[in-house]
Amino acid sequence: MVRRTLGWLGWACVALALVVALAFSLARYYLPAASAYRDEVAGLLTRQLGVPIAIGTLEADWAGRWPRITLTDVRAYSESDAGPEVRSRLARVSLQFDLLRSLRHLAPVFGEVEAEGLELLWRQRGGRWLHRPRSGDVGSGLDPVAWQRALALVMLQPQLGIRNTRLTLIPEQGAVRSLTVPELILRNSSTEHQLSGLLDLQTAVDAGQLRFAVETRKVPENPLTADYDFYLSLDDIGPELPNLADLPLELASLSLGTEFWGRLSGGELDSVNGRLRFSQLRLDDPRFPAISDGATDFALLRRPQGYQLQLNQLGFVSAGEPFELEQLVLDGDWQARKLLPRSLGLPALDLAQLGRWLQVQPFAPEVLQRSMQSLAPRGTLRNLRVDLPADGSVADFRLAGDLEGGAIDAGWGAPAVAGIQGRLEADRNGGRIHLASDDFDLFFPELYDSGWHYRDAGGVVGWRLAPDGVVIGSQLLHLGNDSVNAAGRFSMVLPFDREQQSELTLMIGMTDSDALQAPNYVPSALVGPALTRWLDGAIGAGRLKAGGLVVHAGTRRLESRRPPTVQLFFDVDRADFAYQPGWPAVSAGEAFMLLRDRTLLVEVERGRFLDSAIEHGRVYLEGPGAALKVAATARGGAGDILRLFRESPLRQFAGDEPERWQVDGAALTELSLAIPLGGGRPDVSVASRLTEGAAAAPELRLEFAALQGDVFYRTATGVRSEGLGGRFLGEPFSALIRTPQVEPLRTRIELSGQMPVHELAAWSGVDLLDSLTGKSAYNARLELCAVGEGCNRLLVASDLRGVAAPWPNPLGKSGNEQRPLQVSLDLNSRRLRFNYDQQLRAVFGLGGPLRARLTFGGERPEPPAAAGLWIDGYIDALDAAQVQALLEAQGWIGGDGDAAGGDGAAAGPLRELDLRLGRLSVGEQSFEQVAVQLKPAPWRLRVDTPRLAGSLDWPAGPGRPYQLDLERLLLPRPQPSASAAETPVGGPIDLGVIPAMDVRISELRLGERSFGNWRMAVRPQSGRLRFDDIAGEVGSVDIQGSGVWQEAPAATDLTLKLNGKDLGDVLAAWGNGRVLESDHVEGYAQLRWTDRPWRFALAKASGELSFALESGRIIESGSASNLLRIFGVLNLNSLARRLKLDFSDLWKSGLAFDHLTGRYNLAAGRARTLEPLRLEGPSADMTMTGVLDAVAETVDQEMEVTLPLTSNIPLAAILLGAPQVAGAVFLIDKLIGDQLEKVTTVRYRLSGDWDNPEVSIIRTAPPAEKVFPGDR
Repeated sequence: MVRRTLGWLGWACVALALVVALAFSLARYYLPAASAYRDEVAGLLTRQLGVPIAIGTLEADWAGRWPRITLTDVRAYSESDAGPEVRSRLARVSLQFDLLRSLRHLAPVFGEVEAEGLELLWRQRGGRWLHRPRSGDVGSGLDPVAWQRALALVMLQPQLGIRNTRLTLIPEQGAVRSLTVPELILRNSSTEHQLSGLLDLQTAVDAGQLRFAVETRKVPENPLTADYDFYLSLDDIGPELPNLADLPLELASLSLGTEFWGRLSGGELDSVNGRLRFSQLRLDDPRFPAISDGATDFALLRRPQGYQLQLNQLGFVSAGEPFELEQLVLDGDWQARKLLPRSLGLPALDLAQLGRWLQVQPFAPEVLQRSMQSLAPRGTLRNLRVDLPADGSVADFRLAGDLEGGAIDAGWGAPAVAGIQGRLEADRNGGRIHLASDDFDLFFPELYDSGWHYRDAGGVVGWRLAPDGVVIGSQLLHLGNDSVNAAGRFSMVLPFDREQQSELTLMIGMTDSDALQAPNYVPSALVGPALTRWLDGAIGAGRLKAGGLVVHAGTRRLESRRPPTVQLFFDVDRADFAYQPGWPAVSAGEAFMLLRDRTLLVEVERGRFLDSAIEHGRVYLEGPGAALKVAATARGGAGDILRLFRESPLRQFAGDEPERWQVDGAALTELSLAIPLGGGRPDVSVASRLTEGAAAAPELRLEFAALQGDVFYRTATGVRSEGLGGRFLGEPFSALIRTPQVEPLRTRIELSGQMPVHELAAWSGVDLLDSLTGKSAYNARLELCAVGEGCNRLLVASDLRGVAAPWPNPLGKSGNEQRPLQVSLDLNSRRLRFNYDQQLRAVFGLGGPLRARLTFGGERPEPPAAAGLWIDGYIDALDAAQVQALLEAQGWIGGDGDAAGGDGAAAGPLRELDLRLGRLSVGEQSFEQVAVQLKPAPWRLRVDTPRLAGSLDWPAGPGRPYQLDLERLLLPRPQPSASAAETPVGGPIDLGVIPAMDVRISELRLGERSFGNWRMAVRPQSGRLRFDDIAGEVGSVDIQGSGVWQEAPAATDLTLKLNGKDLGDVLAAWGNGRVLESDHVEGYAQLRWTDRPWRFALAKASGELSFALESGRIIESGSASNLLRIFGVLNLNSLARRLKLDFSDLWKSGLAFDHLTGRYNLAAGRARTLEPLRLEGPSADMTMTGVLDAVAETVDQEMEVTLPLTSNIPLAAILLGAPQVAGAVFLIDKLIGDQLEKVTTVRYRLSGDWDNPEVSIIRTAPPAEKVFPGDR
């Protein structure tokens, strides 16, 4: 069976192959003759399509394996009452049959279709361009069946290309437009169909291109109901193509580019997504500005009832102002083939940008532009949705959105608002805001100088549009921040006519708020600037228990503006109330403030005024221009009275003097003020009753205690008090206060009482008064004022009865003696003056280092320019020791220890001393007509008297000595008195306080005797005082030496050397007459005595003395001294008488000698020769040995005299003016008497009393050798 079947099948295939071969052969044979059937083919197509078809030429041939037909000038058209509905012309089309596909589909399928030069005419119908090419109610036209068969045949072709297509569009109205399609390609597969192409829009205003592609998977019988995906790209498109659509306004110019993708489902648009950009867009309407630089991403989405258009990142420039939106969503319903807008949505709208944009748009009404410019809206409107009614009428919109950070400036009488947060709802008649802000500002510039800020604001604010204006009002608003808890309402009527007055009604209530915020709610424009400033500074702190504000006023500054109505009250607890700047405020009080229009009343209870408790207070202001009246009663510290003058405008009348004072105690004070708010002098009245009060001025050391009495002050009469009492310096006093002058204010306080003088010294700070003792009555006057002569001065006067002054004469006094004392204290310059009995006047600068001048003799002293003490004037008699003790006690000069330091004057405050003294007593010496000067830089003390003149210079640096330079020192000749040994010694002297000193005396005289000039260096050393470099010059003799003085026990060592010519100069200077002359003298003395230097006595002295004289002579003299009597005995006349020798040749010239020498040891007043006294001369030679007791005035010596045998030999004189030599000469006197004989050498012994010794000859013999060396 199977074999049979396969056999039949094989034969069938063979037969089919033969048939196909035969068909191909017949086709090849007869195909070229097909051109003869051109009309038949045109008729066939006309019948099949239902449209007249005309063919210009028809050609057929083979192209490879398949046949090909070429048609040229193919035309198709259809006639109707309205004219040709469809008209087309194809210049050429080439069809190559694909026999296999044609057999498979049983329809002609062409392997290649090429068309060129298609001209198509398309008419708009019913306002639509997308429709089938037929007329539904006209018999002629494209048959629907034929249309479907033609469309099905086209979809079977693998690819169909048409080049150079020209499409002519005929709108129902308007001009005909033509489009050129350079290439149109249709590609078909079993699953997909795609049509793509390129259009050139070459018109008078368009020069762009359009690229498109349309795809579908299945083509139904009606292609318009198929599902299509499409792509479209337009570059540089002008207005021609968009104007083909039925636009509300025609485009005048356009430069646009776009690219989008979309989908059609069932003949309806399903979605579109793309990007649109344009450089310019201008409508053919002058009301709308040109738009440039526009771009957006867009999406059109189908909804169940219509479409939603989304514009993302939309931005453009209109009238020069940019405008940008993040997203715009438009929902519309598709009804009757029209899109009716239903809602408009924006996720965010920048109101500031919108306001700026609307200000410049020509289509915006002028009132809207002015509104945007004046109000300057700001903030962001989020989730904005605008709903339109069913008919799409824009006028009936409803708007809703969330407003964030909304703000507007004040304008047209409306307030400035910022920080608006809440839900916004509006329509054509008005709207409302459901306020819910956490940073809210509200400002009425026509009423207030500043706005209000709230951290919490809630409520509903609405507005309503009326034909003649806008009405704005609120429901109950809750407003709060860290300081305010308020609630209120407001309403405003804002007419559109700017010449009509706007009206504001504002009602605010506050509870539990900061009282400092209360003045912020006072409308300054309504109550006046003066009252506003006062209220602003009046409340300094406190808690507002309750407060309320009602304002009704016009907010436009028009001439017809009615007087406003303002009412407010504040009930403040723990209030700090500054009723006027500069005046002490009320603190911690309870204040109730009421303001009605411009009348103010404040009641204060239980507050504090400075440190006083207020029993009651009231502040009242009657109206503009009136003075602020303050009245209060306070009980508390008396210091508040002083603080009132110190810390209030009263200071300008009292000056700085209250700053010096401290007041304490209890006081009941009544205060009354009338203060002009516009400036000017206040009227002040203060009355205080003091109880146990105290007043002190630490700088002045004034302190008043136990004050009792009443004190009154009025600006018209000043300060007044009678019967004021208290205690001063521990003693009771009474006081009277008067104001002799009000302009400028001068207050006088008169005091009287008893004063302990040591308290006066402590108060004044003048140490000079410390030494006074006792108590005396006084009268004082204190002048207090700001300007004028004698201002701020305290005057104290006393007769000092009962006060003892242990001062040096003539200043000292006893307690019963009266001497006037006046003390004047200048509180401004802090300068104190006193006048003591016109003998001592002084001026002191108080505070800081001592700065004072003391003037003796009654002249008025002037204050020194620098710190220190200046002393000058004239004193009749003064004791130096008393003055020094006083100065050291006062600390005005350095003490002894300071002097040792080398800067004694600088150690104290004394800076200059310039005194003239009638008599100055220094120890036992007294000087007349003394001028004493002590000046610094460097310090020098200058003393000038007839007997003493010189200066003492202080050391230039540490370790250097003082310089004592005496021009003259004239000491009186001592009178015969007790010896130094018998004079009381007194207490020990501290040698350590004596400074190093270089002493120079130009002229030293003792009585009439001249002791020449001297110099020495005084140096302290380990408890003793050295006298170095002693140098003296007496006549022609120079004296040099050194010495040491020590105490405990007292002792003095002195070494002197003499060297010079004529010893007679020294003897004559010392008052012994010129009894001795010499050509040269040398001497040496080394002495020590157990006492101070000026207490020399032979009984205490010990040491060694030596001398040598050359070429001299002894001159006759009649002096009364022992020494001179000795020389008198040795005169030539007596010698000749005793020796009966003839020396007449030498009588007239004295006794000459060649050499006179001697050396002695001194111990306890006994002089013992260490080397014999020798005299060598032309008349005689002699030697002397032994002891001379100057204390007992006895002598025990031997003397040997050698005389030449010839006459007229002079007797050589010997001797220096020391006591030991005087004794030797005395012995010579005793020896050369009646016992003298003419022998070559005679020896004698002298013993016994100094005045009348016994003389005996020991032996007489010619000398075995020369007695004296050099004997001739």
